[in-house]
Amino acid sequence: MGPMLLVMGCTGGANYSLNLIPIIPDNQSPFSGADRIDLVFEPEEGDELVYTLDETSGSPRLEQLPALSRTSISVRAYDREELVAFGRSRPFTMAQGENEQQVLVAETDSLSWFSKMETNLGGSAVAAYNGSFYIFGGETDVLDIFSDVDGVGVNTIWRLDVAPAGPLMAQTMEITLPTHAKGSDTWAGATATNIGDGQFLIAGGSPWMAAVGDEVLYEAFIFNAIEETVGPLFELVIGRTVHQAVSFTNGDVALIGGLLQGGNGATSVELYRPESGLLETGEQHSATMPAAASLAAGEILICGGYTGSGGNASPSSICEILTINGKILPAASLPAARDGLTLSSMGEGRVLATGGADADYGAHSNAWLYDQLSDTWISVGSLNVPRALHRAVALPNGSVLIVGGATAAERGVAAWEGGPIGQTISCVELYDPDSQEFQALKDCTVDDDAVGLPERSLWPSVGLDPEHGVLVVGGFDAVGNLPAVSGVSFFPAAP
Repeated sequence: MGPMLLVMGCTGGANYSLNLIPIIPDNQSPFSGADRIDLVFEPEEGDELVYTLDETSGSPRLEQLPALSRTSISVRAYDREELVAFGRSRPFTMAQGENEQQVLVAETDSLSWFSKMETNLGGSAVAAYNGSFYIFGGETDVLDIFSDVDGVGVNTIWRLDVAPAGPLMAQTMEITLPTHAKGSDTWAGATATNIGDGQFLIAGGSPWMAAVGDEVLYEAFIFNAIEETVGPLFELVIGRTVHQAVSFTNGDVALIGGLLQGGNGATSVELYRPESGLLETGEQHSATMPAAASLAAGEILICGGYTGSGGNASPSSICEILTINGKILPAASLPAARDGLTLSSMGEGRVLATGGADADYGAHSNAWLYDQLSDTWISVGSLNVPRALHRAVALPNGSVLIVGGATAAERGVAAWEGGPIGQTISCVELYDPDSQEFQALKDCTVDDDAVGLPERSLWPSVGLDPEHGVLVVGGFDAVGNLPAVSGVSFFPAAP
């Protein structure tokens, strides 16, 4: 708990008092090194108002403020002009009476740790809307699809609020996931994609992560985050699980890669048009389990993954462009073949590629930037920790958050044909597009479990709320049959 800030409106007909209460994660002390705290009033319309507090502890008062109309308050802590902690409330309106607003304030150079999930959890889909994160289903046991071990899927939807911040833990919602054609209501390996107006497309998956052999789902539904309701199921043209869902710039969604019924890799694309609700199939891409990210002008870049299967599988360097009409066009190849890499959209037709494994299973620290205008790749620094099967999230300020992964991975591991043979990673990194360098947050290393993620994890589930930040949930550890883990952490989307 940080300082309680009393805000009072006494002008223009306003007569109110508002207690702004910063909520602090258990593993952080974001105000301890601050020599200045700014409160920034951010109305949906009009100019921001900035107030610098005269003190950074106790209960400072701000008076003579106007009425607030759909206004967020961000808390920004500085140490010698460097932003060291940040938090933002939900938009609210205030003119009369008394009110209390809580805001999660987290350090900007590390992940804040929340209470762990009530169960180990991997393979969930995560959606974010207006300061709330929704976690859909997942696997509570193991990831190893092609073993004889049955997984345990769940039908639960959890909700975690970061603005206003109540208890920093996921709460089980009363609604559950719908019953699908396989006869159960458990979902794992699905995707959640924002299609606008508080609506999210939840697509594909399987009843549990070990059910790929004959249980891939051909279904999807729409989740309404405003009303918190689950819509009726509708059929996909192609059933798939552990795939990627990427939005075009117009809001249409492409379902790319993943595994088909029987465990074969999917190379065909399915397009969802939210305006009409129609589904269409596109042309086939070349590799299995590639990475994908949106480009400018309504196109998506698809790169890497692997070709072949079993002992004949090999990482791919092929890159292709998916058009909004479902056509596949050639693009410049990656500088090296990689399986289990990530692609992150950097805007203006640029995409960042990070990590991935080579033909000898070793993860790499390479990072390359693709430019669509020149159709070229350039090298941009190196990861501090070589990793594959990680997550990369492009933040609103242009940086990219790199979380999780493993230091080595079996060829084709993105399709779960084997298991990681390296160590899972806790270390978290941040890519700076200006310097084209990667910063390891809190100086973490691959052997350091005291920083970064609360647990080592490959393929954690992630969700981005552009106004508030990134939630990282669970994932799997690289031991045995790849057991699920329960850690939950948050990185603020500071300006």
